[in-house]
Amino acid sequence: MSATGIDSGKTCCAALKRHEKQLVKSIVNANKEICDKLTIRFPNFFRSEGGHKNRLKESLDKVIASQHPKKILDVGSANRPILERSSEYTLTGLDIEELSGCDDIYDQFILQSIESPIDEKQNLIYSNAVLEHVPDNKAAANSMFGGLTPGGFMVHYLPCKNHPYALILRLVGKKLQKVIIRKLRPWASLSTTGYPTYFDYCSPGQMSKLWKTTGFTNIEVIPLYRANGYFKFFVPLFLLVTAFENFCSRFDIRYFCSGMIIIAEKPAATVPPTESS
Repeated sequence: MSATGIDSGKTCCAALKRHEKQLVKSIVNANKEICDKLTIRFPNFFRSEGGHKNRLKESLDKVIASQHPKKILDVGSANRPILERSSEYTLTGLDIEELSGCDDIYDQFILQSIESPIDEKQNLIYSNAVLEHVPDNKAAANSMFGGLTPGGFMVHYLPCKNHPYALILRLVGKKLQKVIIRKLRPWASLSTTGYPTYFDYCSPGQMSKLWKTTGFTNIEVIPLYRANGYFKFFVPLFLLVTAFENFCSRFDIRYFCSGMIIIAEKPAATVPPTESS
């Protein structure tokens, strides 16, 4: 075959691949459009429970209102924190990467993993969809326990490893996760999703046990049951997962929840009894 023929064949293959990608994207977007219309038409059945970010913010506001923390550590949000800077407290960011704008968002920024010891004591530590990306949450729990003042609080949102979406990610492995997200959720930003997930201790039972073993008390788990948005690429699967989520929510089957907000307290320092005179 001549060089011209080979070049023509390569051009043809490239055109077919582009056409295939465009076809898949069109089908996925069409399915998403139907799912969005269903959600608007039947909100009680399909819509999320206020969104995990709003639920996390509500939990944080309650802790802040009751405890009045002076030092707050935001773990892993980079330049997308849930809380804003305030004269009422010092807001510190902690992440393994420092993105543009962090200096304007936080009062100070720490470049490290949450698995490493925290030098400066905090009154409140929180995270949003971060702990599922941590390879060793036992180390993270010990780090946060040591980094809190006595009587300090933790508030975290994390997805549950037993939800269908998490199960799929665990099955395909870290290398294929970004490929799948790019093809089946083209509307999602890869700058905020697609990070490697480990789901270490990421279930209500395992996380509660980990916090208790670490030394935390007053542990509260708030299960969330809606994460059907991950399945909008295929209407039948979207319907099936939504029905499953509603069933688990109705009977409070926390093992299969989509995620959880978990709140825990570090015990206040005890004062040794004084000797009677």
